[in-house]
Amino acid sequence: MSPEPLPLALYVHMPWCVRKCPYCDFNSHVRPAAGIPEHAYVAALLDDLEFGARDCAGRALVSIFFGGGTPSLFSAGSIESILRRATTLFDPAEEFEVTLEANPGTVERGRFAEYRDAGVNRVSLGAQSFDARQLAALGRIHSRDETIKAASELHAAGLHNFNLDLMYGLPRQTIAEALADVDLALMGRVPGRDEADRAATADPLVREPLTDNPHVIIAWPGHPLAGQAAIPPIELRHEAFVQREAGSGTRAMLDQFLRLHRIEPPERLTVFGNEMAKHAVMSQLGISLTSAHTLSLELGTGALVRLDVEYTPIMRRWYVVHHGERWLPPAATAFRDYLLTDGARKVEAATRRLLSAG
Repeated sequence: MSPEPLPLALYVHMPWCVRKCPYCDFNSHVRPAAGIPEHAYVAALLDDLEFGARDCAGRALVSIFFGGGTPSLFSAGSIESILRRATTLFDPAEEFEVTLEANPGTVERGRFAEYRDAGVNRVSLGAQSFDARQLAALGRIHSRDETIKAASELHAAGLHNFNLDLMYGLPRQTIAEALADVDLALMGRVPGRDEADRAATADPLVREPLTDNPHVIIAWPGHPLAGQAAIPPIELRHEAFVQREAGSGTRAMLDQFLRLHRIEPPERLTVFGNEMAKHAVMSQLGISLTSAHTLSLELGTGALVRLDVEYTPIMRRWYVVHHGERWLPPAATAFRDYLLTDGARKVEAATRRLLSAG
């Protein structure tokens, strides 16, 4: 019996950029003043596809990645013509992923919808950093606000499957700055008390990191997976999920977890609030992702159990938030100081107890 042919992944290189970044070692070139020779280059790519297809007969095409350079300098029509030829020459797999690299500073409003219509179903957005000083040092042409806007437009275009490239270990970058990039990428907000940063963004809020808030997957005590160790996420693919309402942070975390692990639950029951979610799970309507700090009573009495699913707990961060341009009364100042010292230590101790008991 002959072995199954290996699947095929296609990389398409689009070598032009608006500006050559000083750290880039790829085969990329500044866009000519006369413009990119788009038509001639795409024609050459199509010829190259025809030539390469001769050696790849019978292999399923699982992904196409348009890299560069800056592929988003090319029109959606060019991307579509390459995809059309590729899917004619090769047999696309059932879950066929098409990724386009994009620079937040080069995508015009509405272009993401055009790329989606052309067949792109995933975007790799080159944020690199949200810090203006680092972006300048990296030679990037976009700003933090342009990255945030591009991410919003991806969602508006229905392209929810995208990644943000972030670089760390940059010259003179602090750990706090690197973590701030991650926080903004995940939550859409940068914590911190830096006056210059708040002035630059017209944001009067001060956000002081408090402690982590672990989220775990819970089930009823008799669930078939209860008590099992290191459960692969894919084992949850047949489970019904109890989920929080759209717009809640917990719902966003669940959606991201399911997308990341390619899980499509057969049923998703939406409830409002943690208490309703817990009662729905106890009624065996499904499993749920929720904050461990809402579960101390139920886990302690055995009314609910934590499933030991790989890549959990998922950590969110709590912050103490107040208005930076308003005077804090003495009572509020004392409460803030307590939260950031003794309060944080008590929450961290409670977190350790909950996770060890679960």
